[in-house]
Amino acid sequence: MIPTHLALVPWHPYRQAVWLAIAQVEARRETGRRLAAYPYAHAFFRQLTGRVTLSAKDIRMIDITYRPGDRRRSTRMDDYLDALDTLIASRGEQCYFPLPGDVRDTLFPAVDRRRRQRFEHRLAMKHVRQERHDKEIRQHKRRRYQVRLAQAEIELAFITPGELDSWLRRGQQQGIAETDLSERVLAWTARFPCLAELDRYSWAAMPFWEATLQVSLLSAGLPAAVREDNRSRIPNRLARR
Repeated sequence: MIPTHLALVPWHPYRQAVWLAIAQVEARRETGRRLAAYPYAHAFFRQLTGRVTLSAKDIRMIDITYRPGDRRRSTRMDDYLDALDTLIASRGEQCYFPLPGDVRDTLFPAVDRRRRQRFEHRLAMKHVRQERHDKEIRQHKRRRYQVRLAQAEIELAFITPGELDSWLRRGQQQGIAETDLSERVLAWTARFPCLAELDRYSWAAMPFWEATLQVSLLSAGLPAAVREDNRSRIPNRLARR
């Protein structure tokens, strides 16, 4: 069975009158016959009422608030006919005052569905674009972070235990996470015999400040010979070039 909304002949009498009116006006236009004012509107009411003349009762079929004798309202019958004619001629795309908005929904329900679908599509596309933009920003931030982290790791390779505090301050100012700093400092400490007393097994379990404090305490009282040994363990920058 064909669904009602897909039927060739609309079940709603107003919709049936609309499409018959459109067919009638288009047929007259194709044969070159002269069209009167508001041809679609007049054809619609003829199909709906079976009469040629219009009355206030007919206008109230599309707007129950229409009162021609109400002086407080300046809306004329011609205003309704003009708006209805435009609505039908545009196949529901243009709905002007004084027609109520539900007239379009009644006569051209597919227009509302199309507009809603277009709106939902635009909303979905906007969401996709925003997601893509946010992803690009996250990737850009991640790349910049990786560059800062790599630069900090290079700098760490050329410092001694006594210079660790200043390196840590620079890393923290650059927004490098403590976990990344901690991993690299722990690997770096293995280079210096003077830091052999560090408890590397509990390093990850203790607060980072406490772990680095141990490095500071061990390096604070180092004799000159040990400090010289530490400097000798730093890679030669010129040789690396």
